[in-house]
Amino acid sequence: MDVNLQAGKFFNAENLSLMDYKHFQGNRTWFVTADPVGTYRLMDYYANSTSREYFSANTHYHFRKFLVTRIPKIRLVGITENIFVNYLASPTSRNYTEVGYGIDGILRIFRLEAAVAFQDTQYLNYGFRVGIASSIAINFND
Repeated sequence: MDVNLQAGKFFNAENLSLMDYKHFQGNRTWFVTADPVGTYRLMDYYANSTSREYFSANTHYHFRKFLVTRIPKIRLVGITENIFVNYLASPTSRNYTEVGYGIDGILRIFRLEAAVAFQDTQYLNYGFRVGIASSIAINFND
């Protein structure tokens, strides 16, 4: 299980310009290159940027045997399943929440995800994303 928690408050907010705000890593494209923990799948890029207080929680749980990975041949090729929940509380986000499911390690390179977004428990939208598998590590020290 991976968790990314962030919280903060600006004490001199009236003197901040837009570039000084806290921006959260959103994504509106179908292809994701960022780390799956700490990013939002369906959130607009700057819609919830804030110059006030915020709390961000990103959780990503990896399963070895869940739904499709109960099939031994699928599990043996290195595919894992993930469930993630992303939450943002700020004056502009109004309790933004994403819940999603992903399959990681497709052809040992790709990740496929489906997510649903809510704001104050009201449905916003859904989407599908393709990304680079989170299990790939590049070592430049060799």
